[in-house]
Amino acid sequence: MGGETAALEGELSTLSDQEMAPVLDQRDAGLAFWVNVYNAATQLRLQREPELFTDRRRFFGTPCVKVAGKRLSLDEVEHGILRGGKPKLGLGFIPGIFSRAPFPGVDLPLDSRIHFALNCGAASCPPIAAYTAGGIETELALATRSYLEQEVRYDPDRNVAILPRICLWYLGDFGGLRGLRALLQESEIVPTDGSPTLRFSSYDWRPTPGRFTGPSRSGRGSA
Repeated sequence: MGGETAALEGELSTLSDQEMAPVLDQRDAGLAFWVNVYNAATQLRLQREPELFTDRRRFFGTPCVKVAGKRLSLDEVEHGILRGGKPKLGLGFIPGIFSRAPFPGVDLPLDSRIHFALNCGAASCPPIAAYTAGGIETELALATRSYLEQEVRYDPDRNVAILPRICLWYLGDFGGLRGLRALLQESEIVPTDGSPTLRFSSYDWRPTPGRFTGPSRSGRGSA
């Protein structure tokens, strides 16, 4: 397994400009590639430097994966590439006008469903799945529905929905509270004509490596 990992890391680090082109400006290929890179790099860092997880600024902010000759941090992959340069703080409402993506040619639209696919290594994170360019739309839809079904608690009598903390941290990515309510309706967690009060659960930061989901990406019991 160690040899396979080293070989894959070697291939990733030496990707050519031609090989990188699709994952910089083609939505489906880019989303699948960078989500997979993030999840794999997180797992490797947890395995190699587990003690670093207590210092989240260093864990996410220092380089840990090399792609096409560039050493990247997890923050650069998530916020610089997948979130279009939006800052980590600001609840997703601050645009990335002052941020610079690690790859100058990167041009991927922000898809808020990445937050239900990225696994940062904590217990509250969504489980890890392998994403593909050809199936990314279906795969993200399934990951979103599965995570929300597992994590959202809805009380119809009080009309209150308690959502995962990541929905608050990246509220702007989801289109604000209105966007979150629409997402809950689309996922059939609240009535289609419902407008619940939204609250947010606390985040469990306990390190939890190796949370993988099966090919079906089914809901409960898949982790």
